Amino acid sequence: MSVKAESGILVAGPLPPEGVAILSAALAYEPAPLSEHIQAVRCDDPRKAYELTQVLFQLSALSPEAAVIGFFCDGLAGAEGARLFQGGREAERREVVWDEVRGTDPMSWPLGSLAATLGLDPAKLTRVERPRRPPLAEALEGLLRGEEPAERELLHQALELLGQVPVPQVSAVLARYLSHEDWVTRYHAAKSYCRQPREFGSEGLPRLDEVLADEDEGVREAALQSLASLLPEVKFSDAGLVAQLDACIERGLADEDEDVRAAAEELAELRQRLIG
Repeated sequence: MSVKAESGILVAGPLPPEGVAILSAALAYEPAPLSEHIQAVRCDDPRKAYELTQVLFQLSALSPEAAVIGFFCDGLAGAEGARLFQGGREAERREVVWDEVRGTDPMSWPLGSLAATLGLDPAKLTRVERPRRPPLAEALEGLLRGEEPAERELLHQALELLGQVPVPQVSAVLARYLSHEDWVTRYHAAKSYCRQPREFGSEGLPRLDEVLADEDEGVREAALQSLASLLPEVKFSDAGLVAQLDACIERGLADEDEDVRAAAEELAELRQRLIG
């Protein structure tokens, strides 16, 4: 059932009984699970829960390891927003007026960004009917929900954009496309996968050097070039990641393609200059 406006509070992480009591007293509702680790309380007031600053502070201080989020979605005012609290402080706040949003960046839509971060469908967060987002924003949100855009060009654009999205599940999404039958799709997936500032090779994800096994030289070259973008963020103490980078360099230097070898040489020089 859709409503015209609502606000709510989400707790992503442990919520002790004292927190349940705080939420119930503030909004007169019992928290309900949205997923295994996320509980929510919502009300039909356009901004009430969003503006319960003291409650949001209390909950985040009570459960410092949890993310406490106040949100609103107002179809009458044409706006949405989200506030993130952690460890007893407000870490982030974003509001947008729908008619004023420009560009295709899905992170400019707070509820879309919030849903992506939590691994949820935005429609599960709010019953308010939101306007259509730009096609690229919707494609990216869909990829994070496991839905592939119908248009191949839109898929490629979304894969490129994912490389710039700081959301934990991005690497897993990109990994699915590293084995796609279309080499152009693998090219875009490899570019984004190899520049993600995260530890790869964990939780069943491919190692970086495995990307260098792709049959297409363009994919291998793109992977090495993206690793050059990642390298300035790598610390010598990141032993596992450094080992994967070195494996990529070794594999690239032995590649049969001249351009791939050249990209590996540039990466080796950059590695020596930045981390020794």
